[in-house]
Amino acid sequence: MAGLEVFWDSGSPYVWRVLLALEVKQVRYISRRSQFSKDEHKTPEFLAMNPRGKIPVVRFGDFTLYESMAILAWLDRKWSERPIFGRDTSEHGQTMVGDQVSAADIVLLPVVQLILRTAGHERGVPLELGFLPLAEHYPKLAAWLERMEALPGYDRTYPPHWRS
Repeated sequence: MAGLEVFWDSGSPYVWRVLLALEVKQVRYISRRSQFSKDEHKTPEFLAMNPRGKIPVVRFGDFTLYESMAILAWLDRKWSERPIFGRDTSEHGQTMVGDQVSAADIVLLPVVQLILRTAGHERGVPLELGFLPLAEHYPKLAAWLERMEALPGYDRTYPPHWRS
């Protein structure tokens, strides 16, 4: 059977949560970047995987799945050794940010990073969103973010175009 393939493009918080979950769960995958700027999400092959033409999409053999939360749930059942939704139904129903990385952390991180990126961008500065400097305004959030940025695999999942 073929390996797990992940179709993605840079900058999507939905893609980032899937890639981060794969890294946290230590699941090997084949990266397939589908660049929206080249309309690669409109090809017949891509639309056969996701008729909506959106990312992320995962393919595992003949099985394909899209929508990031569905993918996270599927990954957690398929590779259950490092659960992100808890080990049983009680833990699953109470998934919250805590001592261990959970689905809540994985879902929240890209959104927080996107907000901070926007707040620090030259076009965002005049909005005076009040987030920066983060450690001064929200020290607990800054400490959590520092822990998340230290996760193995975090750097591999960081959106490539955000680095420039």
